[in-house]
Amino acid sequence: MNIRTVHGDEAREWTRELGRTGRFAPEQLLLVWLMALTVNDQWESDETLETLSTDAGMSIETVKHHLEILRENNVVSWFARDNGVPMATAFTLNRRFPDSVRR
Repeated sequence: MNIRTVHGDEAREWTRELGRTGRFAPEQLLLVWLMALTVNDQWESDETLETLSTDAGMSIETVKHHLEILRENNVVSWFARDNGVPMATAFTLNRRFPDSVRR
């Protein structure tokens, strides 16, 4: 078993726990699940808006809407601050949910 598989297994179990909270719509959980399939050791996903849109069968605008809800609830992030300036990053699942993402 390679290291990516181990992190993916942990992320998928985390996603199941997230689903058990009852706080998120099925579409949001689907997006999280898709991201969990490709996480690395930093819980960063290879997914893009385009691949999430295609894989989930949703428009890009719908994906953005659901991702924004997930971001507001500290589930996923896709930016970091470098000297106070926001920078785009990979979609990163917050394994410390419901606490804030620490970057």
